[in-house]
Amino acid sequence: MKILPFLALLLLPACGSLLNPGPPPARIQLNPAMPDKAPVSVKKQIVIAPPQVEGDMDADSVVLLFHGRELRHLSGVRWISPVARMLQHAIIDALQTSGGFAGVADDMAGISADARLLCDLRRFCLRYDTETGPPAAWIYATLRLVNPGSGRLMGAMTLDISIPAASTDTPALLQAMESALQQALAEIAAWTLDRMGQGVKVKMFQSTAGSSRRLTPSGG
Repeated sequence: MKILPFLALLLLPACGSLLNPGPPPARIQLNPAMPDKAPVSVKKQIVIAPPQVEGDMDADSVVLLFHGRELRHLSGVRWISPVARMLQHAIIDALQTSGGFAGVADDMAGISADARLLCDLRRFCLRYDTETGPPAAWIYATLRLVNPGSGRLMGAMTLDISIPAASTDTPALLQAMESALQQALAEIAAWTLDRMGQGVKVKMFQSTAGSSRRLTPSGG
């Protein structure tokens, strides 16, 4: 009977190794360059709804898409927040930075808005056409601008942005995602400003996106 506690003590180190998940993933925040300043403001306010994200894309994992149908995840890194929240904040920052609007806010902020931007995000991933070659960062989304009071559709657009990665190394993959996001934000800012009534175009920002920032690793 006394042998059971002894066996339990022997098993503790083995159990500890089985339960140890290893080092936590690094948390990555993309830091894309913002669009250029708009030449004038439309003097209107806009709210940005949280994007609707398809399936497994709405998580903090960096998604890898193989052959158009198989989803995997990049090991060792995760986004700083779920994709929907990260994209919503990036769009708000881009429209605010453009200076083309009297006000830009989250749609829960309670401001009286002239328009509400809705986004259906279908793809935010690294797309592999082969198992070994470098992938392309892929952002595919549809956006709608609606009047918050009447629900009237003010405009719709489709984003389909693909930026090839320079290599299969993790920094190159993240840089490609950052460049794709930079282009997406510039196009969203230009289109939104144009649709809100003044025909003012925000010039596409052509310089290289800033480097993605690797934040302090955290669990989960």
